Amino acid sequence: MMVLQEESQTIVMLCNCIEMGKFKCAEYWPNQLGMSRTFAGIEITNIQMRPMSPEELTVIVSVLIVKFTKPDGTPEQREIRHYQWTDWPDRGVPPCKLTSMELLSRVRGTSKPIIVHCSAGIGRTGTVVAIEYILGEFEKM
Repeated sequence: MMVLQEESQTIVMLCNCIEMGKFKCAEYWPNQLGMSRTFAGIEITNIQMRPMSPEELTVIVSVLIVKFTKPDGTPEQREIRHYQWTDWPDRGVPPCKLTSMELLSRVRGTSKPIIVHCSAGIGRTGTVVAIEYILGEFEKM
């Protein structure tokens, strides 16, 4: 699992699992509060779900506890924040709000890699990564 390998603490999901009746992304996390799922011996439990903010109800933040066994046999547990933006249409434009700026302000600052994905990895993901890159360049000025 990439999140364990890279020691990521943040996942930004820019799609829904099903969009316009088409399968877009596997449900790789428990999407209900209190729910647990196990994949290849890795247990993931959703311990908190809430909107990102009162103004940004379409970004759902889940706090996930990931339990696994390291290669040396030592058990380990990590906390992951999973942000799911639910109203950005595939090949479309998100509603005209500052959702992307609010989302980036919440996830920036971690020293660990941030995992960003959508269904194909070029449109929505490329847009958010480009915005983050531009913000970083502005900060250097």
